[in-house]
Amino acid sequence: MNVPETRYAKSGDLHIAYQLVGEGPPLVVSDQWFGNVDAQWDFPPMRRLLRRLASFARIVLFDKRGMGLSDPVPMRAAPSLEEWMDDLRAVLDDAGIDQTAILCGVGATYMGVLFAATYPERVRSLVIVNGYARMARTTDYEWGRSSEEIGEYVENVKRDWGKPGTMDLLAPSAAEDEEVRRAFARFERQWASPGAYAAFTTVREGNDVRHVLPAIRVPTLVIHRSGSRFAPLDGGRYIADQIPGARFVEVPGIDTYLWAGDIEPIFGEVEEFL
Repeated sequence: MNVPETRYAKSGDLHIAYQLVGEGPPLVVSDQWFGNVDAQWDFPPMRRLLRRLASFARIVLFDKRGMGLSDPVPMRAAPSLEEWMDDLRAVLDDAGIDQTAILCGVGATYMGVLFAATYPERVRSLVIVNGYARMARTTDYEWGRSSEEIGEYVENVKRDWGKPGTMDLLAPSAAEDEEVRRAFARFERQWASPGAYAAFTTVREGNDVRHVLPAIRVPTLVIHRSGSRFAPLDGGRYIADQIPGARFVEVPGIDTYLWAGDIEPIFGEVEEFL
């Protein structure tokens, strides 16, 4: 499969980069809130994941504003979830897609959940993999991380950006493969600058979509790896419990990034569900 054409949709005054790959029903793939639609094809584990999805769907890939090949934004004005939803609507309109399934994961869960609740007429179904409803821990949400842990994570990212350190936490099963680590480090540097990533992560710390979950009325599948170190299993189970009629599937594994580890248990479920 060749690298697909990169197109641009207009979201207000901004250019949003996107790609369409495969045949079948449309499926927006947003495995994280960051990315680079061109560079992901040069990272072998991600390329494998995209080819698997494109075998049964027409996948829609896009870089949110401030990320990858889309127009940059000031670090002091990190985009809101509503602005990123505008970007997705612009991409769907430009591609002529009236209704789509959405597959989201980890930090992209916020936008996927909010989009499904806000625009149910445009969402055929929703799949959440290794997701969480908020990043920060509170007295009524014990599966988040403390403010100290989040602060330490942001500082580590700024210090070690482009040195595949996040793999140790989010893709531990692949962390010992030096070839994958080098490729991932290059991929990481193509998402955004370390300052932009840290600034956006700090904003994402304040996101909380728990109140949105009961409003989702589209068919929903929640898949979670049992041993994820970054997104605890009970946080995924919480999401499924709060969305009416959602189905929860636990799969084995310790990785949080969708591309890491054995992807077949996940995407076999996704293909059957869609």
